[in-house]
Amino acid sequence: MAFSLYVVILALSHLGNESNHASGHIEWHLQSGLALQLIEAPLRAQTAAAITFPPILNSHCAALNIPYTGNAAGHNSTTDLTGLHVGPFPQVLGWKPKGIVAMTACVLSAILGMASVCWYVMSGAVDDEKEVERQVRERMELKAQKKREGGSGLFGYGKEKSGQ
Repeated sequence: MAFSLYVVILALSHLGNESNHASGHIEWHLQSGLALQLIEAPLRAQTAAAITFPPILNSHCAALNIPYTGNAAGHNSTTDLTGLHVGPFPQVLGWKPKGIVAMTACVLSAILGMASVCWYVMSGAVDDEKEVERQVRERMELKAQKKREGGSGLFGYGKEKSGQ
């Protein structure tokens, strides 16, 4: 029993420019063959498709001269992909100058990021846990002392003591 994957592309022209761009971008990916669907239970999917699959989709594919049975090329074979539609533009393999610059920038920023983390750790800026706890306690005591002295306002500023 042959099983075909049906892709329905909806034109979302009534939702505004953002959705037009998004749906056009998704459509480009689908037309270029950059879509993947993993089917975990193919027998169950075949059974469900035979029972509930809307026949109007077959008529749409037939009207567009798109095969709706067999594999992606319309053949009842797992290896024969002759006549497969490969998308609007052929994919060009290899590195182009724009890609080289982008990859170089990504690698350089990753190396600089890792180097800055290593430099920060090795410089001794990271104190041990007991030292951090001691510093926090000192700051809390200093804050409490300022509050007792009358500096209860924002950022330690507040009511001045009478007589000053």
